[in-house]
Amino acid sequence: GCFSFFPTKNLGAAGDGGAITCHDSALAQRMRELAVHGMPRRYLHTNLGYNSRLDALQAAVLSVKLPRLQGWLERRQAIADRYLKGLEGHPTVQLPDRGPDGHSWNQFVVRVAACPEAAPACGGSCEPCANSAECQLPEGRCRNWFQADLRGHGVNTIIYYPIPIHRQPAYAELGYRPGSLPVTERLASEVLSLPIFPELSTAQQDHVLQALGVSAPAVIPLQREERGSQAA
Repeated sequence: GCFSFFPTKNLGAAGDGGAITCHDSALAQRMRELAVHGMPRRYLHTNLGYNSRLDALQAAVLSVKLPRLQGWLERRQAIADRYLKGLEGHPTVQLPDRGPDGHSWNQFVVRVAACPEAAPACGGSCEPCANSAECQLPEGRCRNWFQADLRGHGVNTIIYYPIPIHRQPAYAELGYRPGSLPVTERLASEVLSLPIFPELSTAQQDHVLQALGVSAPAVIPLQREERGSQAA
């Protein structure tokens, strides 16, 4: 498996970092060598490797945070459960599927599908997306209107990611055109990530839910709330 320790991940370092796990000792050794300039031992280079070592500072931060990971995961789960309960049946938002093996809830990603003009969600007031127009993607009109409306209520959301990889200029030589991957392109115009992090308080999540036009459910109380948490 591949694990990112980027600061915003569930287990994040102070800077960049990551880890790979496997059951193949030969593959593990090759990865170790590639991470240190292709060196099986000092000053001997058998491959063109990389400078990808996890430095001691990041390892120290991770070692302190690791014992807290389970509690953070449980809190993310409680927050996600509350979103799922509160937003069930929402007319505009399509909720994520937790999957048969559970979900880490690093992000809580909903979908806001494009609606007909003058639909209840935006009343026809949504505008084309600049990224969509530039890359000839389906217009995320309603999603963008929805995001702007939440911002007006003091709720910050993020779009991961507005331009899919196959439509990035760096991959233009591969010849993908608008509509080459229609499902991917449609999803890129619909996804929106709601606030979710262990320090999110019940009051802050209530505010998010109220901004979404629903009543905050009283079930699934969140534990270990920290004073002074920043607003969503």
